[in-house]
Amino acid sequence: MYHRMVCKNATLVLSEKDKREVCSIIQEMIKPDAPKQYIHYLKYKELFELYLTHMHELMHIQHYESTEISVPPYMEDDKTLLVKAKSKSILELFSKVKKI
Repeated sequence: MYHRMVCKNATLVLSEKDKREVCSIIQEMIKPDAPKQYIHYLKYKELFELYLTHMHELMHIQHYESTEISVPPYMEDDKTLLVKAKSKSILELFSKVKKI
């Protein structure tokens, strides 16, 4: 998100080292005393809360059980076909148009 604004090279490859570093930051943020003890807490706070919210939403969607019993509406088969007869053909309609 900020990477393209700050860095000239817009490509970002997430290596194993980067993944481990991010996991260590998340582990520090999870600790109960993180707001007081972790130096970079305020730097990552907004992203961490956004991450937690997003993960919670995904888990909630996965485990969501609908309480409503939905019954599809009953539709009767319509056996009649309403067709309006053509009164004029296309040639007759265009014959009235003045040619320029």
